[in-house]
Amino acid sequence: MTLKDYQIKAVSKLFSTSLNLLDKGGSRVCVFKAPTGSGKTIMAAALLERFSEVELPGDFVYIWISSNNLHIQSKNKVTDYLKDSRYTFLTLDEVNEEKFSENQVVFINWESLTKQDKDGNFINILMKGGETGRNLPNLITNTKKNGIEIILIIDESHYHYWSQKSQELVSNVINPRLIIEISATPAIVPKI
Repeated sequence: MTLKDYQIKAVSKLFSTSLNLLDKGGSRVCVFKAPTGSGKTIMAAALLERFSEVELPGDFVYIWISSNNLHIQSKNKVTDYLKDSRYTFLTLDEVNEEKFSENQVVFINWESLTKQDKDGNFINILMKGGETGRNLPNLITNTKKNGIEIILIIDESHYHYWSQKSQELVSNVINPRLIIEISATPAIVPKI
């Protein structure tokens, strides 16, 4: 797929902003605002392609979170766009190791992670302890112990991301090096 001129410009700006934030260290947020129908998913895939062309300041796994079943649609589009890349594309259910690996792009349904019962206990088995201990918190802890950091891509960030449960999940469990919020109507409006 060939990007249009406006997409190439947007990806270039997103790429330079993301690199600048990664160089600063700590946990940073990059807001990618683009209109509905502009190809945000493909532009985010093009960003990953650009990341693969340079030496980043660290080793990364990419966690791509979307609402509803958009994570499957995003996985299919991104996989098709980057089929000849160094990346591996999985849903959270397909991760069979006890950690994420460098250059994996893991697609997750947002609501499935944050859904809790009336007592405040997580419903999703990948958020619970379980017999195997294989859950998202342990996957992230083991990944970071292996020196791999997280870039969190939040597709349609105006949905669900700003709830208290979601914010706690991001800050207390995922704790990414970089958050890329993608939305036509982001809660945080970019200044540039």
